Amino acid sequence: MKFSVGDKIKLRNTGEEGVVMEIIQQQYLRVRVNGVVIPAEEADLDFPYLDWFLKDRAEKKALEKKRLKGKTVYIDNIKKDKSEYTAESLFAPGLYLLWQPIYREQDDEDVINRFKVYLFSEWPITLDYLVDISIRSKKVFSFEGSIRFQEKLLLYSLPFDEASDGPLFDFEIRERKADQLSSHFFQIKLARKKMIDRVRQLQDENLALFEVPVFNSLAIKKTIIGDIIIGQRAARITTLGTPKTRLKAKSEIDLHIEKIEKNHRGLNDAQKLRIQLDFFTTYLDLAIADETINPLRVIHGIGQGVLKKEIFSICNQTKAVQDYVYDKVNPGVSLIYFKN
Repeated sequence: MKFSVGDKIKLRNTGEEGVVMEIIQQQYLRVRVNGVVIPAEEADLDFPYLDWFLKDRAEKKALEKKRLKGKTVYIDNIKKDKSEYTAESLFAPGLYLLWQPIYREQDDEDVINRFKVYLFSEWPITLDYLVDISIRSKKVFSFEGSIRFQEKLLLYSLPFDEASDGPLFDFEIRERKADQLSSHFFQIKLARKKMIDRVRQLQDENLALFEVPVFNSLAIKKTIIGDIIIGQRAARITTLGTPKTRLKAKSEIDLHIEKIEKNHRGLNDAQKLRIQLDFFTTYLDLAIADETINPLRVIHGIGQGVLKKEIFSICNQTKAVQDYVYDKVNPGVSLIYFKN
């Protein structure tokens, strides 16, 4: 369901605008149009933001023609070219998606045909990344690579209608320092209204592109477990933990955000997911290091399956993990088995 109560909508068949009043069930809603509440299917509705943007754009164009009518047009009156953006170095430290519009001529004016989406790094060390791009919950692109400091890489090219339909970018960022490899997870979604606002800003300020941060900081939770090598079984580490970490290995962990983070209110989904995965990887390492634990029981819940998917992805990359399966009694629980 891409709509929420209070969202502005329009009817696809008539173009009339209204507001979502109630979510009846998946794909079905009640909306108020012209003072009347009517039932509607999600497929019959759309957001009006693109119409608002195009109308505003046409009005501005008409006003500009009126302003210049009968006047001598000097060079200062002509709209500047959209030259290549050269101020990436002004960004704060982090990783960014850069959206560059590609224009085509239509009815004697330039309209956005598609966006080139670049990945730009202002992070001081080289990062490895894995990104999945989904549109309307369907994966359309997946890519893995590395990016250096102040490097700009073309990631994907999106038609305008897909770019304005809330594409979702799922990132796994891997940061390597000395012999340590840290993974961080981020979800970036540019809602249609925000996309239209950013496009309007491009035109108002005559910019060549706009940026969306993937992250501006990487909060690394350092877990040093004695002198062992993470990912290998070691009998000398027990549930008593270690003097350096003071953490204890557990045979069962609960990843519900309210169980592991007291100040979880106000966090967005990406921040919650990052906290949950940091917690999971910490106790996965501790369980791997403790031969008395096999399997590790992980309570992740059902939900939309995003957390479970990331847990399984980590298990696939962990050599000490032999298998992972659902608990037959509770599908919100998974059992992770380790190699002997």
